[in-house]
Amino acid sequence: MKARIARFYGWRDEEIESLDVHTFNEYFKCISALENHEQILSIDAASFPQMDKTNRSRRFTEIKKAAYNIIEEEQRHFSTDDIAKELTRKFMGGN
Repeated sequence: MKARIARFYGWRDEEIESLDVHTFNEYFKCISALENHEQILSIDAASFPQMDKTNRSRRFTEIKKAAYNIIEEEQRHFSTDDIAKELTRKFMGGN
């Protein structure tokens, strides 16, 4: 894990070791999403149009899902109270 963080972010051992465990894990967790996001941005313009519509759509969806997986994961962490408040606000007109 430490080597992957060092390679991806270009950090030295001292910089990585100065991170608390929570921060270290957050940076590590983001690597795959960032790599996939970069892949979306760098899809070769010459090869993408060569794919048929089905494969092009499937590939883009796979990359997009992987790239934004962390955002979707974070959005799923609601408490029961948060859900109840949102449902009440939405369906009962409450604040």
